[in-house]
Amino acid sequence: MQQTADGGYILTGTVPINGGIADISLVKTDMYGSIEWAKYFSGDSSEWGDYVIQTSEKGFLLTGRTISFGHIKSDIYVIKTDSLGDTLWTRTFGGSDVDFSCFITESADSNYFIVGSSSSFSAGTAIILIKINTNGDEIWTSVYKSSIINRISAESAALTNDKGLIIVGRAYQPGNNYYLLKTDSLGNLIWDKYYTSGITTYHVNRGYGVKQTSDGGYIMAGNYGVSPSSNGTSLFEIIKTDSSGNVLWDKAYGDSTTNTTDYAYSIDETFDGGFIAGGITSSFGVYQMYLVKTDNAGNLQWSKTFGASPSHIGVSFAVQAKDSSFVIAGHLGSPHPHLFNVFKTDKYGNTNCNMSVPPTNVYSMNSIANNANGYRSSIFGLMGNPSTQVINGSLQRFIACSNVGVSENFENELIRIFPNPSNSDFTIKLSKEVKNARIEIFNSLAEKIYSESFSGKSTTFSGNLRDGIYFVRVTDQQQSFVLKIIIKQ
Repeated sequence: MQQTADGGYILTGTVPINGGIADISLVKTDMYGSIEWAKYFSGDSSEWGDYVIQTSEKGFLLTGRTISFGHIKSDIYVIKTDSLGDTLWTRTFGGSDVDFSCFITESADSNYFIVGSSSSFSAGTAIILIKINTNGDEIWTSVYKSSIINRISAESAALTNDKGLIIVGRAYQPGNNYYLLKTDSLGNLIWDKYYTSGITTYHVNRGYGVKQTSDGGYIMAGNYGVSPSSNGTSLFEIIKTDSSGNVLWDKAYGDSTTNTTDYAYSIDETFDGGFIAGGITSSFGVYQMYLVKTDNAGNLQWSKTFGASPSHIGVSFAVQAKDSSFVIAGHLGSPHPHLFNVFKTDKYGNTNCNMSVPPTNVYSMNSIANNANGYRSSIFGLMGNPSTQVINGSLQRFIACSNVGVSENFENELIRIFPNPSNSDFTIKLSKEVKNARIEIFNSLAEKIYSESFSGKSTTFSGNLRDGIYFVRVTDQQQSFVLKIIIKQ
């Protein structure tokens, strides 16, 4: 998920088709979460969407994996579309074994980097980095292995200030540990490290998200296996390093007293210099989306969970929007594995929509950075040109609850609507004067029934609305608010 230049959002994932087949889905919404368009990308077998960006020319570039095209086990799959989701080109990259991607981004020279994992060019699993041009043609490909670890894999990556990449993932020896790899813009390996903890038997520690921080270091998010057994507790974890990958602090969040599984899938530095991590938790009941906000030292500022039983959230990611709010998106597991679930919060993580404030505990951890002795090899000639079928999607938007978007404190501070309930005439009053703002009214089916522009600090609606619940959206050039009003004659 990424916020787009128009204030909306672009999401990719997977939609199941009959017979166990899966297609890639690409969904564009406006800033309010309303679907503008949806596309499915299909082959004879299955495809999975993993990461999407908006490119500098306002189109979209997504990556995932396919078993319909290329080699039969799994190839990296890249799709370039225009701003409406219509395909410009598709490519596959891979060898004779399993290859898959987890990240794609635009490079400083307006080409593209693809990051993934490969079993085609190593006795174990290696990390693969592919650079392609704007037409999807391969420029160079690098494979990264370790002389002391048989299997390493990538889970995510980020561009760095020196125009290179930082890649996070998993080292499979000893046990399972975080792995961090730094490259320059040409793919040369600068350093790589794996991170050991106090657990030396069975554990599953893995990095899922990474970003470079404003101090030149790095922030990683993932999970920390607490118990040395196959069914032990796993905690939400954040690790801060310096610019060389050495640990500055390491903290875990959740509840280690329960037999639960928590994962942090995304991490980012917030506008106030702290960090926001998004993921899932079962520490506080059923699986839910988990949003954790910390200061720059990892101290907990607040945490929120989202989702109502039986949500069974499969995976979720969080981003900070341009208006300082947060958006957390994921997909539902059983019984609805094809549904996206998206929550927009205020800057404190509040939605008043299937949200709760969990009793999050914070634990100081002791991860240690170790040199992984990685090395780089170069290969070429992995590209294929699949014939992708594109289908206009028929996704529906379901409003999870009626009091969406704005917490009461946030609403009362900046905008009021009164009287509420109303007999159909009501006033909207803002805390500051606006110019050329727009008021829109929607019924409970999300159908727009009224729209008008206004300027000033307040406006009055006089109409003939039937009894029921309505949503009033007020938008200017800087921000948007959604308020609920009850009409009762």
